Amino acid sequence: MSRKLLKYILVGTVFLLIAGYAVFQSQNILQGAEISVSEPRDESVATTSILAIRGTALRAAHISLNDNPIFTDPAGNFSEKTALAPGTNIIKLQVEDRYKRQKTVLLHVYYDAPAPIIIPAFSTTTATTSTSAPSTN
Repeated sequence: MSRKLLKYILVGTVFLLIAGYAVFQSQNILQGAEISVSEPRDESVATTSILAIRGTALRAAHISLNDNPIFTDPAGNFSEKTALAPGTNIIKLQVEDRYKRQKTVLLHVYYDAPAPIIIPAFSTTTATTSTSAPSTN
């Protein structure tokens, strides 16, 4: 082979490697932020009024739980607690990437509150009786 042909092959190979790397790295930009919730599952039933929410957010510049900002560790994991009202609760998790593209996950969790314990009230008033000694006149 001639030196010229070898030079073109080498330059072409380097160009293809750089182009392949650029395409590989641009996938993160094109995909945007992602969120996955590991706990709780959608349509689940909670038996306590405090619910732990855990999951992972990838490529997220901002993440919120019910429109309040939350934070992740360096690996993108988050763990937060929220209070539940009796009945169906809608929990909104939202991520936003640096280009302002958003993804939202809505979780429907039913809180089966225990029935209130009703204790009958007893009257604490006491009747006063007076005894009077017969008078001796």
